[in-house]
Amino acid sequence: MDSFVATADPPTPYAPLYLNHLGVRFEDVRWVLASHWHDDHTAGFGAQVRLCANAEVMISEALRSEEFIALALAKVAEPPGVISSGRHEMRAMLNELRATQRSVQQARADTRLFLDDSHGVIREIWALSPSNAASLSAKESFASQLVPLADRKRLPAPKANETSVALLIRVGPVIALLGADLENHPADDRGWKAVLGSSGRPRDRASFYKISHHGADNGDHPDIWTDLLDAEVVAALTPYGAGRRPRPDASDIARICAHTRDAYIAGPLRVKVPRSSSPVEKVRRRAIRSAVVSERPFGHVRCRQKLADGAWSVDLDGEAGRLCPVDKT
Repeated sequence: MDSFVATADPPTPYAPLYLNHLGVRFEDVRWVLASHWHDDHTAGFGAQVRLCANAEVMISEALRSEEFIALALAKVAEPPGVISSGRHEMRAMLNELRATQRSVQQARADTRLFLDDSHGVIREIWALSPSNAASLSAKESFASQLVPLADRKRLPAPKANETSVALLIRVGPVIALLGADLENHPADDRGWKAVLGSSGRPRDRASFYKISHHGADNGDHPDIWTDLLDAEVVAALTPYGAGRRPRPDASDIARICAHTRDAYIAGPLRVKVPRSSSPVEKVRRRAIRSAVVSERPFGHVRCRQKLADGAWSVDLDGEAGRLCPVDKT
């Protein structure tokens, strides 16, 4: 799931709230993954690592580098009003792992992170990204940011999502593709092009797809739908409304629904509202961009499949709904 900090005092990670809602005990969680260093995916991650004390922690291989660790632990003042940031959460995670002597598993392209067939049902988790080229590029970027730290008020997260960890999860015949925020990079050795061109990834097609990058066109590639997914795939995404262009927009929805009508969204669509140029409004916008506290309504899209059934059941809660209009014909 995409993560964020829910409104509370003190701010509370959303993922633990959701686990409580499902009746899942923190001590039963097996894996915790930070797919990449963006606030809507890492907010509350440090607390999740602490609460899920028995879970194996996984992060992108690029975020396990010496360059990133030095950047995450560097002393840089966060601006007023910032509740959490990707760097803050990674620092909290590193401190928690150091204090408890837990290890971190690195996720990189074509790597099987977990395998268990002891009960006659194969269960496995594969990382499909990041590619070696993407990780190397990220490490160079992290190293370049270490030089002018003294003049920075906040360390920027990488703009591109080429180091995001896309996962393929298998439980018996059920296969799910979790796209995180992986983007369609112009280079063949990065992003979705690297995944599609890989000879080391599993060749099975998924029947469920967590759509990449909130449905944005830069997180899509037409071959994802033909090479990685079943023709009758069930898909879901999380909306994003904090940027200049809320996602998904009308063109995103039309593109996704051309591939599958069985698509769902975990919250209401964001509508672009004209912004005032007044000084007060500018200050307000800066505060909103800095904070990760969410007061917007949200919902759950819960997709489940019984191993002997072969069909997905979809439960919608809160503000969740269908992405594609229902064909009444």
